[in-house]
Amino acid sequence: MRLFPALLTALALSVTATSAAANNPPVGASYEVWVEQETASESENGSGSSQSNSARQVTILADGPDGQTIVYDLPPDTTEKDRARTWQWPAKIVYAADGTARLLEREAHEARLTDWLKLANWTREVCGQWIFTWNAFYIECDPDAVIEDATAYKLPPADLAVGVMFARNGTVAPVPLVERALDDGRVVLEADMVLDPDYVRAEMVESDLIVAQIMGNPLTPDEAKAAHADDVIAGTITVQFDLTAAPDEWVRKDVTQMTVDEGEGDIETRKATRVTTWTRTN
Repeated sequence: MRLFPALLTALALSVTATSAAANNPPVGASYEVWVEQETASESENGSGSSQSNSARQVTILADGPDGQTIVYDLPPDTTEKDRARTWQWPAKIVYAADGTARLLEREAHEARLTDWLKLANWTREVCGQWIFTWNAFYIECDPDAVIEDATAYKLPPADLAVGVMFARNGTVAPVPLVERALDDGRVVLEADMVLDPDYVRAEMVESDLIVAQIMGNPLTPDEAKAAHADDVIAGTITVQFDLTAAPDEWVRKDVTQMTVDEGEGDIETRKATRVTTWTRTN
């Protein structure tokens, strides 16, 4: 059993720019955010692939001296049964001008968490553990963790433009956005960044430790680090923002490609594509 590194599936990202302020849509504006993802890996030992998608409703609740308050929730047509499968949403988060975020209404999250654990016949002793059903699943019980989860659905920066410096976690350094015309006629702003091998190596170590926990196999962090110390890792992360989408729509595409050489000719290629679409609904 091997987990696809979190780098390829997480949306942990940041925009670092000489002028990269947060998007500032009007109070009351609501957006449907749709995320589609495909991952694939191939080596001499075989190949694998996966597909997934998720959606959230994002509403600008307030904008004032304390910052911008945004509500993230499941889509309006979510059934009560499906809503009961998770406890994190809705989440009301305040973003201060300095970029820090704070979760509001923690009591509501704690109450939903209690109900969620009860429905699964679990106690809080399972919190922080990994289990495997059809996929690896982390039992999260910290309400503040939803702040990071919500990052996947945040609106893109308002002042994306040619020359603005752009960065993403897992890359070596920020790069300036450039304009690129695609073969299908669309025009995009693009950032083509070099993958940070140490970041990927740390993700692989974490993946091995998670698998060991799930399988009940003994593995120390030092042993996991030693197993990947000599891996040769190279790759890129390319991010595109579509400039030709509808006026009330943004489209972003992230493509991660890498090779991992574990020695003795065992070279694995990995690719992940994530497309995020924000559509104004009111």
